[in-house]
Amino acid sequence: MTNVRVAGIDVGTSKIKLEVYDGDVVLKKIVVNNDFIIEGNRVEQNPLELLAKVKQLIEKAKGYGAKCFGFATYRGSILVWENKSKPVSNIITWMDRRSLEEYNKLPLKARILSKLPIIGATLSPESPMVKLKILSLEKPDILKGLSSGTMHAWNIDGYLIESLTNKFMSDPSNMGLMGVINPKDLKPMWITTKLLDLPKIPIPEPLYHNQTIVTGDINIGPFMGDQQAANHGLDCLTAGCVRVSMGSGLFASIIVGGNIKLPTSKGIVPLILYKEENRGLYGLESYITGLGKAVEWFVENLLQGNYSLLDEASTLEGEPPLILPFFWGLRYPRIRKGIAGVVGIEPGYTIKDIAKGVAHAVAASIAYLLENLGSVGPKPGRIVLTGGLTRLDNLTRLVASYLGREVERSVEPDAPGRGVARLAAKACGLDEPSPIPTETVEPLENVDLIEPREIFELAEEMS
Repeated sequence: MTNVRVAGIDVGTSKIKLEVYDGDVVLKKIVVNNDFIIEGNRVEQNPLELLAKVKQLIEKAKGYGAKCFGFATYRGSILVWENKSKPVSNIITWMDRRSLEEYNKLPLKARILSKLPIIGATLSPESPMVKLKILSLEKPDILKGLSSGTMHAWNIDGYLIESLTNKFMSDPSNMGLMGVINPKDLKPMWITTKLLDLPKIPIPEPLYHNQTIVTGDINIGPFMGDQQAANHGLDCLTAGCVRVSMGSGLFASIIVGGNIKLPTSKGIVPLILYKEENRGLYGLESYITGLGKAVEWFVENLLQGNYSLLDEASTLEGEPPLILPFFWGLRYPRIRKGIAGVVGIEPGYTIKDIAKGVAHAVAASIAYLLENLGSVGPKPGRIVLTGGLTRLDNLTRLVASYLGREVERSVEPDAPGRGVARLAAKACGLDEPSPIPTETVEPLENVDLIEPREIFELAEEMS
C-alpha cells in the first residue's frame, strides 16, 4: 500500500483501540485489552505491557499504510520511570484509591489548603500529584530520583512519548490536569509540590496539538487526553457546546472559548481542549469518577448482566428509590469517601425498582453537573452524549427528560480515537476523517423525576 493514511490510538482504561483511516473510510479496527492489577484499593497497570501493546498496534497500522499517528490517553494517572523509559513504578490509574484512603498521611498544611477552591483542585485525592505523594511514601527512593532529575513522574502520555521518540514531552491537555501546571500558561505551579513536601519534578516540554514528532518513517502525535479528544471526534468545539461521556466515569464539560479564568468555586476543573503555541481553546469540566463502574456493578450483580432490564426500568411509572451509586471523585460537593447505597426501600419494591433507581441516579447526576457548569460558564447550547451507556435508548431519553430538552447522541462509541485521528491528519496535511455523526433524542413522556439535589445533599451528609 502506497497511500499515506492516518491512525488514531485510544489508550483507554480497560481497552486500547486502533483505527486506521483513509479519509472517512475505516480500513482497520483493532481492540485489545488493557489489563489491571487490582489489590484492595490499588488499581495499577504494567507500563511495559501497555507500551508493548501500543507498539504492536503501531506496527499493524503501518501495514495498512498509516504514517501519521494520533493518541488519546486516559487521564489522572501517574507513573515514575528512569531516563531511557525504564519504569520504577507501575501506572497508578485514576481508579486507584490509595490517595483517598490514606489522605490523612498528607502534610497537614496540604490538607488544610485543599479546602480552598483553586488550590484544592490540585490537592484533591484524585490529583496525580497527590497520588505521587502517596507513591513516594511507599518508595522513598523516588524522591531522590526526582530531585536529581534522573527520574520522571508524569501521566502515561509523557511515558509513551518518551518511549516512542526519546523526547520528554507532554500534550497540553494532560499537562493542565497534572496539578503542577497552570493551564492558562503551562508554567509550573511549585506551590503544589511545596505543600506536598515533594521536590520540583522535571517538567516535560509541551507537544502542541498541531505538532508531530518524526520518528523513523512515521509521525508520532498529536497526543490528547481522552475526554478532550472526544470533543474533537464529535466536533463539539464551539462556545457553549456540552459533551457528556457516560462510560467508566461520568464526565461533563462545556466549551468556554479562546480564554479562560480559573474557576474559584464549586471545584470545577479547567480544561485545555486545543493548544498551539500562541492560541488555545478552553473548557470547564466536572465528573464523578466511579459512576459508570458502579452501574456496571449493579447490572452484573443484581440484574444478571441484563442491561436491557436497566433500560426498560427507565420508563417505569412511579417515583424510584433513591440510589447513591458511587460518589467518589464528585466535585459538587467535594466528597472524599466512596459513598454508595440504596435509600428509601419500601415493601413491594422489586429488582426492577432498584434498576429504575439506578437509571434515575445516572440521569439526575448529569442534570446536576450541567446545572453547576452552567452557573459559572456560558449558557449550555448543543448537548452531545457519548459513551457506552448511550446505547440504552430509554436511559438516554431519561437523561433528556432530566435536562428538559432534546439532546444529541453519538452513533458510534469511539469518539476519542476519531478525535486524535482528525488532529493527526490535520497536523500531517492529510484529509481529516469527518466527525462522528449524532442523532436527536427526545425526552420521555409522563415520567416521574426526582430532584437531583436530593441525591447530592444526602451524599454530602454521609461524606
